[in-house]
Amino acid sequence: MRKPRAFSALATALLAILAAGCQDDEIQSYRVPKPETIQLASQPKETAQPQRFLGVIALHGERTWFFKLVGPTAAVAAEKDNFDRFIQSVRFTNEADTPVTWAVPEGWQEQPGSTQGPVQRYATFRLGPKDEPLELTVTPLGPAAGSVLDNVNRWRGQIGLGPIDESALKTVTTEIDLGGTSATLVDMTGPGGGRPMMPFGNPNSGKGNSDG
Repeated sequence: MRKPRAFSALATALLAILAAGCQDDEIQSYRVPKPETIQLASQPKETAQPQRFLGVIALHGERTWFFKLVGPTAAVAAEKDNFDRFIQSVRFTNEADTPVTWAVPEGWQEQPGSTQGPVQRYATFRLGPKDEPLELTVTPLGPAAGSVLDNVNRWRGQIGLGPIDESALKTVTTEIDLGGTSATLVDMTGPGGGRPMMPFGNPNSGKGNSDG
């Protein structure tokens, strides 16, 4: 009978110690502030703006030449007359050193071409607003050029438009003559926010270069 009494005495002592400890400790509550929402200035929200595309596809000899101007609709519209005069001045030659010539509109700055990447950019022109200048690029391509429809649909994707079929090409293209060389003028306006530059030729082929 001594064991139960000893156990009872031990339990009573433990309860007394716990009670004393609880009386000494004060119960404190803390208010945890909600985290503030911080907007990082280095991560501005990007908004798409309407884009206009002006381009020309010209086949001369074994090369297909691409002339491309794309940018905000108002900026491109302001250069439309200069673009037309520039394109009408283009003449193709059979000379290896100077395969094409043109008259540069006043205010345009011609820069050397680029040899970086799989395809050589023959020339680049900077034009329009000085703070955000536009670029007109001139790129020659061989067999990987693709059809007019392939390239039009690739360009449509860049300005936020969906693809079209052959029957709808006439709504965005016009046949022009450049001193005896037939060419196709492309004029399209889209909402912007399109996909990055896609390869020349068939946009689903995964071949070519992403310069144009």
